[in-house]
Amino acid sequence: MIGDLISGINQTEMHEEIGLNLASSLGALTRQNPDVIMTSDLPDYETVERALILAGQHLVLGGMQRNDAVSVICSLQNMGIEPYKISENLKLVLAQRTVRCICKKCKRDAKVKPGVLKSMGVETKMIKEGTFSKGHGCPQCRGTGFQGRMFIFEVLLVNDSIRELILSPAHTHMIKKVAIEQGMITLRQSGIQAVLKGLTTLAEIARATEAD
Repeated sequence: MIGDLISGINQTEMHEEIGLNLASSLGALTRQNPDVIMTSDLPDYETVERALILAGQHLVLGGMQRNDAVSVICSLQNMGIEPYKISENLKLVLAQRTVRCICKKCKRDAKVKPGVLKSMGVETKMIKEGTFSKGHGCPQCRGTGFQGRMFIFEVLLVNDSIRELILSPAHTHMIKKVAIEQGMITLRQSGIQAVLKGLTTLAEIARATEAD
């Protein structure tokens, strides 16, 4: 267990057969006055509600399996969480994806068709700032053209503007639109940046992300 390896961290294993689940554990944590609370998953209404209550006094980190950062807000609403609880206690949402890196040993320049660029949202001015690459295939990467992996990220900061949209409540598309206007870099955009730096391929980004 992590708590046995790192000083200052306490870890609790769940035992559903005796009623020790995520929701009940979060409720019990208030008596320990922790600095940071982290849960691997936020699967249901009860768990999310308790996590949001604790977030009013502690730093709470939790995970949800969603397509992007903004979709987390929609999921919380669909669970039945009141908009004011979301707007008051949700501070930041981080979405991440893992993509394969181009093998450095057999990396070559690559051409990409204009239609593919357009479909991926790559503008001409962006192409001038970077190059397209691909792995040719070699013994080091076992002929795949890829070796190693990297993360791409999308960070949604829940500021005053986003809070007002949550309270409206506004549609997910509107929240994402405002967030992008305020500087949020989407997963797709983060991936394209990695492509233009020669780290991965457009095909890999298309596989891992959805269009904005």
